[in-house]
Formats: sequence, C-alpha cells, structure tokens
Amino acid sequence: MRAVILAIGLLALLWSGYWFYGSRGAAQASRDWFAARADAGWQAAVADIRVRGFPNRFDMTLADPRLALPSDRAAWSAPFLQVLRLSYMPEHTILVFPPRQMLTVGGVEIDVASVTMRASAVFERGPAGGLDRANLVADGLTLRWRDRTLTAASALAAIRRTPARVLSYDLALELRQVVVDGPDGAVTADRVALDSTAEWTAPLTLSDPAGPALTLWRVDRLQLGGARLGGEVTFEASGPAGTLTGEPGDAAGILALARALGLAAADAAVGQDRAVIEIRRNAVSLNGIRLILD
Repeated sequence: MRAVILAIGLLALLWSGYWFYGSRGAAQASRDWFAARADAGWQAAVADIRVRGFPNRFDMTLADPRLALPSDRAAWSAPFLQVLRLSYMPEHTILVFPPRQMLTVGGVEIDVASVTMRASAVFERGPAGGLDRANLVADGLTLRWRDRTLTAASALAAIRRTPARVLSYDLALELRQVVVDGPDGAVTADRVALDSTAEWTAPLTLSDPAGPALTLWRVDRLQLGGARLGGEVTFEASGPAGTLTGEPGDAAGILALARALGLAAADAAVGQDRAVIEIRRNAVSLNGIRLILD
C-alpha cells in the first residue's frame, strides 16, 4: 500500500510539474506570437496573459488584445479573449469572445455585439501546424457601423481542408433571420448562406504573419434571401477577377440588400433580371451598377 501511495504521489508531482511548465510555455508562445506580428509590421499588443485550468487544461485569458494589418485595411480589438486548450491535446483550440468587440475594415469601424460567440480550430501536429478545420458560432449577432445595423439570430462560419487537396479549403457561412436596417428602411432575409472552395499558395498556419496568397475562390452557392448565385473568382497580381451569376429575377432582391448595406445608391434600380455580379480588380458591379466599397 505504501508503494502505491508513493507512486501516486510521484505521478501527481510529475504531472503538476508538467502543467506548470506547460502553462508558462503556453503564455510565452502567445507573447511570442504577438511579438512576431509586431516584427512583421502589424500593430499587435496584449496587456496581460493569465493561464489557469490545472490540472488538465491550459486556459488563457488575454487582456485587451489588439491586432491591425500593416496596411491598416483591417483591425480587431476586444476587452479580452479566452484561449482554451486541453493540456494533452494542444492542437485543438477553443476561443471564447467577449460580448462586445471592435472590427475595422477598409477604414469603417464596426461594433460587433453578440449574446455568445465561440470558435474552435484544429491544427495538424508538427512544426508546420497547418489548419485542418475551424468553425465559429454566434447567437444574437449585431453589427453596427455608421448609420446602419445588421442583426442575425444565429451565425455559423466554417472552414475545413478539402479532402485529398493540400492547398484547398472548403468555406461555408450561414446567417439566420437577418435584418439590415439603414436610413431608407429595413431589408430582411430568412437565410444568407455560402458554400464555396478556396485555393491558396500554401497551407494556412498561425506561424506565417503574412499568410499564403489566395489564388481561386469557387462559389458553389451564395444564397442572399431568395436569390442564389454561383461562379468563380481568380486572384492575380493585378487583383481579383470573376463573375457570379444568379437566376432570373434575382437582381432586384440583391440590389435591395446592397442599398440597405450602403453598397448602392438609394436611387439605383434594376428590372426583374438575372443577377450578374462582376468583380474586376477593386471594382464590383451588379448588372452594370457599380457597388460602393469605400
């Protein structure tokens, strides 16, 4: 009996040492990750990192994390971010987001609010650590920018490596009970959904600050309320180029949604035509009407 007790005590001591060593390593790895982004020209900072979860988890809380791309085209900040991992499964990460976040895209500040928002990501084991799959789920989502608001009862975004294709990922998005409210009134859609495939020049990882280049986006189905589109967009040095085509009568509904989002002038109009979205470099048009992206 004494030998059993000693063995249990020794194992507990060894596991405790492993956890404390691993928790310090997890916190330092996060600090190094932010430092690598800063060295690459990003604006990257975190006020504090704390690790809890003994004995089986490495649960980190990042206080006041802030990230911005070198180009200033996109930025994100939040009062905190929780990064949860099992100590024996470090390749699987769960993110818990706060009720309020700030996102900046193209110089437009977007206030992001949600009742709950969580994400999960699984990376391959090994030094490269390529992304295998990830998803984000939100309930009670609200986006506010300028004089407009978008709400969705639920939101789901997912990415997974396409089977048997190393540089290809399947991308999916679904929003339920969507309401876009602007100065000219509200537009509703029971469902906004996307099923697509994207190809990159290299696998997606957390280690490369710049990330691989996107080369192809194949849209199998883009559903905007009652409208459905499909097509393909290629990405070259000169910019993206491609066409998404809908069904007869889709153009009017898509234009109404674009007006509510502030992407088209209030007096823009189309007939009951088949929707054709043209993407050429930095310009996007719907049936010849250029959409406002700035």
